[in-house]
Amino acid sequence: MVNLMPRLQFFKHRPLIGLILCLLLSAATAHAAQLTASVDRNELSLDEHILFTLELINSDTRLRAEGVNPNVDLSLLSANFSLSRPTADNRYNIYQGRGRSSSTITVTLFPRRTGRFTIPSFEVDGLHTKPITLQINPRSTNAPPEIFVRSGANKMSVWINE
Repeated sequence: MVNLMPRLQFFKHRPLIGLILCLLLSAATAHAAQLTASVDRNELSLDEHILFTLELINSDTRLRAEGVNPNVDLSLLSANFSLSRPTADNRYNIYQGRGRSSSTITVTLFPRRTGRFTIPSFEVDGLHTKPITLQINPRSTNAPPEIFVRSGANKMSVWINE
């Protein structure tokens, strides 16, 4: 006669082993690299602008849209939008003995025409963002046209008629 008790004891503790494995896997994937794309709003009028942000966290790669060997191609947006110069921000934070890196590119988008547009998916190091759908409405007839000026001057006083 065969004694099955040792084998049954193994199966008795199997759910506990499965739970431990799940916790270990979730802890390992919590620090996996992530690439996200976002906008400050999804509906705007033709005389407004939106901020488009790409963020890569927990990766050794730094997002670059300009300069030598860029890894983000913002020209995909130029058919439907005029683009400002992108700004990049790279950070590495240490909290409770763990490091977290983040790399961000922000660009202002000015719509060229009305309609429904989709910002395509971007890809960096095998990671993909989700496409973003935007609704561009006609200009408001009541609002005066806006003027957008970006300047690098840092002045403390203003001259007459300036």
